[in-house]
Amino acid sequence: MKRSVVFLALVFLLASCTDSVPTLSVGEEGTIESSGEITPVAISESALDAWSKARVAKDQHGMFLLMNSGEIFTVKNGTKVLVIDTGMAKRKIRILTGEKTGASGWVSEDYVKKITP
Repeated sequence: MKRSVVFLALVFLLASCTDSVPTLSVGEEGTIESSGEITPVAISESALDAWSKARVAKDQHGMFLLMNSGEIFTVKNGTKVLVIDTGMAKRKIRILTGEKTGASGWVSEDYVKKITP
């Protein structure tokens, strides 16, 4: 009984701490939005993982190497995208507008926002 009460309290606490911003699913269109003017897009899940690790480590040289190798490209905020696959806290997108139209890649799910009317 005591364990189930603790478990239910933990579930409730975790549910109340999650972000209420809905994420997009496969087949939905949205826009890319991040804190800067441009957003990095990885050509593969492993490149996104490497970018995230370099960013956390503040490894600017590592981020430069990923961009220079073509494993990371950038798009402007407001770029329209289509979600074509999902992963744990990440989305594979197809670029629908801008210079990279037609390209696909992986981004953090936090960067893909619903289009607001």
